[in-house]
Amino acid sequence: MTGVNYKNILYVAFTAASLIMCPIARGQMAEGPDWNKRDDNEIFKAFDDEIKRTVGKLKLGEHPSPYFVAFSGNQSRYVDVYGAFGALDRIDSGRGRSLEVEVRVGDYKFDNSGSSGSAFFNPYEAYSESGMALDDDYDSIRRTLWLMSDSKYKRAIEELEKKKAVLNQKKIDNLPNSFIKTEPVVSILPVERQEIDSKKWAEIVRAVSKEFRANPRIVDCRVVYENRDNIRWFQNSEGSRNREQEMCSTLYMSATAQASDGMLVSDFAFYALKKDKDMPQLEELLSAARGLSESVISLAKAPMMEDYNGPILFEKQAAAEFFAQTVAPQLVISQESAFERRNKRTEADLLGKRILPKFINISDNPLIESFRGKPLKGSYFVDDEGVRAKAVALVEHGTLKTLCSGRTPTRGIQESNGHYRDGRAKVSQLFITSDISKTPQELREQLIEIGKETGLSHVMIARKIVNPNGMVVDFESSINNIFSPGRKEIELASPTLLYKVSVQDGKEELVRGARFSGFTRRTWKDIESVANDDDVYVTSSGLNTAANIYNIVCPSVLVSEVDIVRNSHETDLPIVLERPDTVAQPSAIKKNGASGKSPKQKKMK
Repeated sequence: MTGVNYKNILYVAFTAASLIMCPIARGQMAEGPDWNKRDDNEIFKAFDDEIKRTVGKLKLGEHPSPYFVAFSGNQSRYVDVYGAFGALDRIDSGRGRSLEVEVRVGDYKFDNSGSSGSAFFNPYEAYSESGMALDDDYDSIRRTLWLMSDSKYKRAIEELEKKKAVLNQKKIDNLPNSFIKTEPVVSILPVERQEIDSKKWAEIVRAVSKEFRANPRIVDCRVVYENRDNIRWFQNSEGSRNREQEMCSTLYMSATAQASDGMLVSDFAFYALKKDKDMPQLEELLSAARGLSESVISLAKAPMMEDYNGPILFEKQAAAEFFAQTVAPQLVISQESAFERRNKRTEADLLGKRILPKFINISDNPLIESFRGKPLKGSYFVDDEGVRAKAVALVEHGTLKTLCSGRTPTRGIQESNGHYRDGRAKVSQLFITSDISKTPQELREQLIEIGKETGLSHVMIARKIVNPNGMVVDFESSINNIFSPGRKEIELASPTLLYKVSVQDGKEELVRGARFSGFTRRTWKDIESVANDDDVYVTSSGLNTAANIYNIVCPSVLVSEVDIVRNSHETDLPIVLERPDTVAQPSAIKKNGASGKSPKQKKMK
């Protein structure tokens, strides 16, 4: 691509992620609620009274009253620290509250859901959704719920009539119910208060980002620390009442260099943990920064990738992204309702079919808090629809058994397994296991053997792959992935660290400028073997909101055939001047002069 300002795109990615992670009105950040308070009686009392009134009395003309109402309140606290090259770009903190209202008209079999678009507009809707009172003020909370419920109810009536009009003109066979009825869950979990030392993290971000100044070939860097502490109250007309806390601390760092031909190359590190006290210490982060510096300089010197078709070994983090980007999205029920998807093929159409080799199993378990002593970030007990979270066997011996689901049914799935979070069903903590495994060395040897059998001079190993849903670090490949024509149904982002391995002597050579091509579901069946080196990795299913960041536990994996092509034949021209801080300061403007004397002390020539 030409004419693309990649730094602006990076800034937009950071800004969008930050805004989504903290949907709080700025006007709510001044004082905030008492965070040590544990008495939620006024909040739940306001929820309970307004739900009863909405279900019992809200009615417009001949239209029915709501059969289902749900209220949720979200209380958020955040700390952000951004830095680059030893200087802080941003320190920000805040706290606030927001409300969400769901109103359904009709019944569980057929209601208003799934009819997109509305001609109705209520000016109170946009206003009332901007926030919830910071104080536990019963009247204020009820007033906001009242306005939102009124607007949602009128919209629901319109949507229901639109759906009825469609059914008056079309016959739809085997249309699933609109909503799944579940048993009420009452779960008021304890709330833990985290004290975040923003000054400490400012010093850490400053120190870690300063490490990148040591190498003059690094043209850009970024170190970002973010902490989120969210409390959610939920109540619905079925009798569910929940309170649950979600905490997440993340640290992201990246470094970018430019090759002699102008190509920008980047490497990154990303940490995400539920509790701030479990985050890496300064020395570990400094070491990681030095490692990234060395990595991007090696990338800048590496040769360009040539087109390749053959086996590839996805090692460790690259294997996690292989599964997270190509397989995990297919393990989640569609966000659209069955009514919207009535003429589309969906993931549910694969239920009962073999999608992976028979030795591979995949499960999702939001109830586990650690794996082999390592804390996991994504554990929770009740989802955002008030359904108790469940461990789910998604793939057994290669066959797709079910999907992560919420309360919107499909033709193949008629119950929720408690995986609805942040507005859609999603994976929480994914575990990939195998009935048969090999040592990493045996997997490497098998990779080389396949290369020899197919007459290749070299085979490939991927050790790190960028996650396109997180912070963008590989500007050119990420943008080309997004905007390239003829995009496939299944995609895998460009590799950050990719190596050519000689089949003769096993020598490795780092390459750059590569892009995966031609991924389909058939690629999953080309998995030959997996290693016995399963470990915990961090990935994301969307922009870095707390609910989108999750852990995946998986081994390295060998795939028998993959297409890899050169990412682009166009690059920016190399930067002309050196980075300013690496250039010696002219003696004429040095403080107190070159000799250390004041200008008045200098002799005239």
